[in-house]
Amino acid sequence: MMPARRYLALIVFVLFCLTGCQTTTSTSTTSGSSTSTTSTSTTSSTLPGTNIAFKGSINKRQSETGRADFYGEVQNKGTTTVGYVKVHITMKNASREVLGTNYSHIDGTVRRVSSNTNSCLRPGDTGAFYVGSSINYSDVASFESWIDWDTYATFAPSASFEVVGSITQGSNAAGDRKYSGQAKNKSATNATFVRLIFISKDSAGKVIDDSAAYVTGTDVRSGETRSFIVQTSTATTEIASYYYLFDWSE
Repeated sequence: MMPARRYLALIVFVLFCLTGCQTTTSTSTTSGSSTSTTSTSTTSSTLPGTNIAFKGSINKRQSETGRADFYGEVQNKGTTTVGYVKVHITMKNASREVLGTNYSHIDGTVRRVSSNTNSCLRPGDTGAFYVGSSINYSDVASFESWIDWDTYATFAPSASFEVVGSITQGSNAAGDRKYSGQAKNKSATNATFVRLIFISKDSAGKVIDDSAAYVTGTDVRSGETRSFIVQTSTATTEIASYYYLFDWSE
């Protein structure tokens, strides 16, 4: 017979994992054309209220160095806030042999766990992702993708930010889009390592770029304003729309 003390400890451990440390996944498989694909997702989570799914199709693009890059968005369709959301991509050749698997955390909502992270999603929130690879674009005939996340308790950060005035959309010498403007800390909390992330889309609404940069000086005290310039690696002529996100520590 298991001693009462050990039995009680086991119950506490199981309850802790069910309520605060569960990692869950959502999977999808994409095949066919490497440049025009669709993806569907199914949630394998057994934790009530969690449902993170791909929003639209994953966009496979060729990088400037000829590698396969993957862009897209995910959405929290559940009723529970989740954190540390990651997207995984497994690439395969025409013979269905695995070429490699890469992953990346999403750019989403800033929440506080033990420290701030922008890889969280509240119910209804959408986040973007960019998963790079070292695999030649032409070698990838199909790919599989899945999402995983954690359900640790998260809290709203103390600081908050806004863009002051309008955002200037320009181009560098190569014709790639850059965004510039002013960011203000509108809270009573000082923040460090403040950066802006710009998600650019094409005319079909697909994500084609995910670029970020720190504000001037990186740190922004309460009430202060700092300038920013975010340089993308995508031609201005390709970009039809964009949105931006903030990320910071405090």
